[in-house]
Amino acid sequence: MQKYFLLLFILFPKLINAQSRETILLGQGDVYDFRFSPQGSLAYVASGKSVNIWDIYKKVQIGSLEDGPDNTINSLDITKDSSFLVASSLDSIIAIWNLSNFTLLKKIKINSIANKVLFNDNGSSIVAGLRNGELLSINSFTGEVIIRKETNLTEVTGLALLDSSDLLAASGPKGIVQLWNTNSFTIYDQKKSHSDFVRELVFTKDGQRLYSCGDDGKVICCNIKNNKLGKGDNVRSNLNKPWIMSMDIMDPRIIAYADLRGEIVLDNYVLKYSYHLPNAIFKLHFLPQKSQYMAVGIATSDGLKIIWASKMKSKSI
Repeated sequence: MQKYFLLLFILFPKLINAQSRETILLGQGDVYDFRFSPQGSLAYVASGKSVNIWDIYKKVQIGSLEDGPDNTINSLDITKDSSFLVASSLDSIIAIWNLSNFTLLKKIKINSIANKVLFNDNGSSIVAGLRNGELLSINSFTGEVIIRKETNLTEVTGLALLDSSDLLAASGPKGIVQLWNTNSFTIYDQKKSHSDFVRELVFTKDGQRLYSCGDDGKVICCNIKNNKLGKGDNVRSNLNKPWIMSMDIMDPRIIAYADLRGEIVLDNYVLKYSYHLPNAIFKLHFLPQKSQYMAVGIATSDGLKIIWASKMKSKSI
């Protein structure tokens, strides 16, 4: 274990300092969600009731997805092959676009606002977590609602799907995190991991751990064994700076998280790299990289901002 942390200590600063980059701003106004293409060259940015498509490195908008919702888009996802994009909005619409020609495929009216929408591993279905506490499974091609399930949560605030698996995590108010089977839509386990709303859930690629963050200012890691949630370990606990809205992980165990007040942190259990924005933060994702440097995208009250870690301040922990 000591060798493992020593290796991270040596490698992570090299990743941080390998290439200095400016902070990039894409668009303006409230951005509640976004997605990067798997190659890391494009950003799909929710802007009002449209999704704007940006070339990250040229910093130019190259297209826009229209004719979908009639109100603000609050959640996005794309398939792993970048073929399709799904968006949910505040008018209880779920829209699906074909990204090869930027055309709208389906516009589905549901019975509540979806706080989160996710494609399954092969893109054949969409899972939606609703403000009325329901989970929906929707056929991506026909738009048909396949399954509608009560969660016993008053609201579904977070969702995560484990690739090549039947495992789904859902969260809500009062710190509750649930594990579900996506084949039968039955619940495996439920645990109170936080003391307030849980905003984001992320599985590790091997499915052995689930990270969560929320309004109580905590980032918690729970081990998963036999489809059960184990004891949660605090990764970050600072009640003076609550409302951690979003997080992402980059294996092995490099975590990024952001709070509503504008603080962004990259944490590898040895060093912390921090950055502060004068904006409310709604969503965070690592930028997929093929090279040595590392960056995070931040959806804010003033556009999508991409920050290279070389711009951040570091400190030992």
